[in-house]
Parts: sequence; C-alpha cells; structure tokens
Amino acid sequence: MRPPSWLMWIVTSTLCWAILLMQSERGIRMRLFAHWVVYSLWLIGQVFVGAWSIAVDALRPHSQMHPAVVRYPLRVTSDALVTAFSTSITMTPGTMSIGVIDDAAGVPEYLLVQAVFGADEQEVLDGLADMERRLWPAVEGA
Repeated sequence: MRPPSWLMWIVTSTLCWAILLMQSERGIRMRLFAHWVVYSLWLIGQVFVGAWSIAVDALRPHSQMHPAVVRYPLRVTSDALVTAFSTSITMTPGTMSIGVIDDAAGVPEYLLVQAVFGADEQEVLDGLADMERRLWPAVEGA
C-alpha cells in the first residue's frame, strides 16, 4: 500500500528544506524555516482549491477540462528546489510534473507539466510562475 501523496509531499519538502537550511548561515535559517511554514500553509490551501475545482467540474454537464502539457522555463535550478517545485505541482490536484529538460551543461532548464485545465497555456504558465515565486522568492525578476 502506497503512503498518501500529502505524506510524501511533507517528507520530500522537509528533506529539501533541510538541505537548504544546512547550506545557509544561521541567521538565514530562521527566515528559511518561517518561509517554509508559510509556503506549506499556502500550498495546503491550493490543494483544497484544486480539489474543489475538479469536484465542481466533475458535476457539470459539460466539463471545462482541457488537458494540456506545457513546457515551463525554470528559474530555480538547484536539485532541492526543482524537486520541491515539482513535488508541489504534482500534489496539487489538476497538475502533474512529468519531466525535466536539462540544458547542455546538465542544468534543469524546463519542467514539463500536465494541467487538467490547460485550455489557456499562458494562464497555466502564470500559475506555475506564481508557485515558483512563492516557493523561492529570490526568482522574482529572474
């Protein structure tokens, strides 16, 4: 029996943040921990919003679902942040991270994401950019 996806997200995100905290100076560690708590609460809210959207759409006579795969240009490049971002996408109902495309140097460049409500590709990309910014605010303007 597989553990629930929310439990896997907690384990994965905790490990990723632990790696980042170990690599930072002590003064920054508290800010990173506080940011992790805020991000986690926001993400839990997004899980409920996504689940509600899918449930409502499932009850409609004509579904608004238009599955699509988008190629999202990553602004985070460390393995820990790409893993946390990818896991956050996959645990949110209606989206799933399906692959990473590296550049010639082996640095993650694009993330392939399947979105159930993908009729407007730009809207999907904007939502992913918002999630990435909330995960790691240093990407703002990158």
